[in-house]
Amino acid sequence: LNDQARGIKLLESIVALPRLQQQFLGECKLLLGDAYLMQNAIWEAKLVYGQVDKQFKEDVLGQEAKFRNARLTYYNGEFEWAKSQLDVLKTATTQLISNNAIDLALLLQDNTGLDSTTEAMEEYANAEFLLFQNKVDKCTEILNMIPFKYPNHQLQDEVYYLQAKLEQKKGNMLEAKQLYK
Repeated sequence: LNDQARGIKLLESIVALPRLQQQFLGECKLLLGDAYLMQNAIWEAKLVYGQVDKQFKEDVLGQEAKFRNARLTYYNGEFEWAKSQLDVLKTATTQLISNNAIDLALLLQDNTGLDSTTEAMEEYANAEFLLFQNKVDKCTEILNMIPFKYPNHQLQDEVYYLQAKLEQKKGNMLEAKQLYK
């Protein structure tokens, strides 16, 4: 409902309840971490994801927390650290987490290390973060500027893909279809 403050308050009250099943508590903490991230409370999100990772180290929930932490690191532009976290997750027990880790790792591999600067990739990661936060207008603005600021950059196909996802999210299916093509 786009009311993160209310969602955070509700999730914090749930997490504070005694005698919750541990699995449910972990799932609520992941949602709480996401809500913190949507409000740009990065350190709180990192802390909550870390708690779930530590508590469910050998479980799918722990792997999901580790992936969300790696994605958060990516959003922050700490690409080398994100790569190292993703390398661990590529062998995750669930196919979904493994595929997500491989996908993000390949994005980083293909678009960093080509030159001495990571500015274009940092802007793209910021655009993805803004999309995660449902800040559609700001995300669109950044994506529209990347091709002009970084002409002929290898990131262009990723920009088209993210723009298509953005149009799909806005309900503009024809525009999304064109961008996917």
